[in-house]
Amino acid sequence: MSTSYEAKDTLVRGAQLRAQEVSLRVDLEAGTAEDPSIASVSGEATAACSVAIDVKESVKKIHKAEVHDRKTGQSVAQTAEATSSGSVITISDVDASTPDLSAVTITVVYEVE
Repeated sequence: MSTSYEAKDTLVRGAQLRAQEVSLRVDLEAGTAEDPSIASVSGEATAACSVAIDVKESVKKIHKAEVHDRKTGQSVAQTAEATSSGSVITISDVDASTPDLSAVTITVVYEVE
């Protein structure tokens, strides 16, 4: 069972409730995601690739979209800003040329319609 913190200030609490977050484990080398019904990888594992995340709700705004190498703790370079179309958030131009990106975590923070 999990618990979450809600701020006492109503403005801060409203901002907390608007923002949604999802975190997924992805293997950029193999082009696979732990949850293939939510995330998919396209492109070559030795060049730039794209990751599409379907949050199953219409996205209004993206606050953050990050790719982290779990082995090193470093961010994986992205040369383009994440975009959304309907319920799909796409992180394009992720630099998959770094050796051994078999264990990355993708985190997106977004607002829905």
